[in-house]
Amino acid sequence: MKTFLAALLMLGLALAPQAARAQGAAVLTTPAIPSVTLPSVTLPEVPSQRITAGHAMALGVGLFAGAVAGSALIHGGALATAIGAAAGLALGHWVWTEADIDID
Repeated sequence: MKTFLAALLMLGLALAPQAARAQGAAVLTTPAIPSVTLPSVTLPEVPSQRITAGHAMALGVGLFAGAVAGSALIHGGALATAIGAAAGLALGHWVWTEADIDID
């Protein structure tokens, strides 16, 4: 009986690499997953906006003045500087678009 179990165990060990190769080959031959195609989206034409040198100067001055004012008035800190800079950008843009300043 011992020899029968030993022979069965040896046969199992001998066939194990072949079974692993057969299983690996089955994995390699599986069909590929089909690719997903997305519907195309066409965006409307956006007119190009030209920022003039005067507008850029107004935005830069507003950014700098707002950052300094925000830092000084709210007693420093990065958040105060960022809030002041955003307010300065908005104010600089408003002055450039609404005021009748012709620098260019």
